[in-house]
Amino acid sequence: MEFLHGEWPYSMVPLSLEASGLTSGPLLCSEEQKYALQGIEVELPYICRTKAPHTAQPVLDIANGQLGCSIIPASSITESTEIELCAEWDSHRTCTRVLLLPPIDVPQTKVSLANPPATFTITGHPRALKLVKMTISPGLKIEMSSKDSEITVTVTSEQVTCGIGHVHVISKLTAQDITVEVERECEIACGTLLGAIFSLLKPYLPTIMTIVAMAAAYLYVQQRMQSKGKLHMPTPPMQTVLPPETPAARARTWSRSPYASNGHSVPAPVYGDASVLPDSSFSPNSSRLHSRLL
Repeated sequence: MEFLHGEWPYSMVPLSLEASGLTSGPLLCSEEQKYALQGIEVELPYICRTKAPHTAQPVLDIANGQLGCSIIPASSITESTEIELCAEWDSHRTCTRVLLLPPIDVPQTKVSLANPPATFTITGHPRALKLVKMTISPGLKIEMSSKDSEITVTVTSEQVTCGIGHVHVISKLTAQDITVEVERECEIACGTLLGAIFSLLKPYLPTIMTIVAMAAAYLYVQQRMQSKGKLHMPTPPMQTVLPPETPAARARTWSRSPYASNGHSVPAPVYGDASVLPDSSFSPNSSRLHSRLL
């Protein structure tokens, strides 16, 4: 039994155990076993000791598959202190030196890219700052400048997008995980729902345009193939139906008597009218006609 080499936070100093029936590597648990062990206090076979007034206790880190010792400080740590930590199991005993460091501090946990420069500082013990790591959200970029007990972090954006990003500050020796919220710089169109959707789809626009172009080309080829594949049979010319001709109205003619042009006061006879008879001068027995013939 021995403590693992390296620098570890005082809250978890891992142990390595070797014995018959035990593996020297980390504990391997399935997801079901990890879920079943949550919230259960497991009794471990070893004890942990440290220098008074601090105390120590055995711990089991199921998430990382490790077991070890944890130091519980008697008061808040304001300056670095190195103390001895020991683990005992029956006749086996192992010890190591652990550094108690004050926690790091991030005074500003929210910055905005719309108001450059978007900077925040990390203050703490130089030994703790040396092992600080940071993870950032996609699309963000950070630049760091270090001093003895301070790290200045400047956040910039690789592309103009809307939303909220994060910078996670992870301190190994003080076992801290601090999140800094970053308000991204938005375009004017991002204030609307359409702008937000466009900002989300902007990285995928080339792929979307390619898919749309391929779909349009496929539909065009299909339409051309269908139009060429159809057989057009000859059809008789369409006959125009003319409306039936209506007979023209015949003008009514009237036969008039020769008397109509003479201006006699006697009404002109109409042919076929027996009411008007010729006078005696038209008679063949007339003496005037007889004398002329002689």
